[in-house]
Amino acid sequence: MRFNPTAKKAISALLILLLMAGFYGAIIALCNQYLREHDMLTNASKFVLGVFMFAGFYFIYKWFSKRIDAIQKQTD
Repeated sequence: MRFNPTAKKAISALLILLLMAGFYGAIIALCNQYLREHDMLTNASKFVLGVFMFAGFYFIYKWFSKRIDAIQKQTD
């Protein structure tokens, strides 16, 4: 199946989004596991970890949105 250059760029941006989100999620999961194993998981650390998780995924999504907008502007 052949894709035009715009579709290839969009697919590569989506794959990078999934890769970045997967790695970031794995890092958050490792941090959570470390805190649990060392009995350091308190309500405050859960909140901080949640804030970092939300902020990280937000910035990843923001990058993806800008990338898709840039791809769309190139085709116009």
